[in-house]
Amino acid sequence: MPPAHRFYPDAEFLVEDPTARGLLSFGAVDDAGREIYRINRDVDLAAVAREPFLMDHVVPHLPLRVVHPVTPGPTLDAPRLVWDRDHPDHSFVKPIEEITRDLTDWFAFYTDGEPRAYGYYGVDDFARLHRLWNGRWATMHRSVPRIFQDLEVTVRALDLEAEPSGINHRAIDDAHAHRALHELLMAKAHWVALL
Repeated sequence: MPPAHRFYPDAEFLVEDPTARGLLSFGAVDDAGREIYRINRDVDLAAVAREPFLMDHVVPHLPLRVVHPVTPGPTLDAPRLVWDRDHPDHSFVKPIEEITRDLTDWFAFYTDGEPRAYGYYGVDDFARLHRLWNGRWATMHRSVPRIFQDLEVTVRALDLEAEPSGINHRAIDDAHAHRALHELLMAKAHWVALL
């Protein structure tokens, strides 16, 4: 089993809801390209439907259908979201307890070294990962990263104008974009790999 100690998480979520019901999707990729992607079946879909940013940028990538009210009115103005079982990503839709188990199993693959997580403006994504275990390190597998490095800090330290390309707010795609940016930064300066 090859050791891989760099992880690139990304999450899409309701900003105001730090609980499990606020997580829409989570993706992670390691430095060898191994990945996991999950969509939270237990997310508060009514709250998602009230968030313009999520409706415009995140929902189009999820296995959700927008159901518009038949009759306009004060209580029927907001669209509803329903799961689309025909969407190619529907197989990633899982209850939050299963997502937590799947991530535990995914991280358990790594048996040595000190894992680290990297992301571009990704501290909230990292926090969402830890919230799956209620932030309790004692209940997380030891390979779940406890250390996070924001790639924006590294970009500034290198005095570069760089950001991940291909950010589209589909968590697994964005996780790959974070990985690609980190590889670019490591190629620019040998010390970046030491972070």
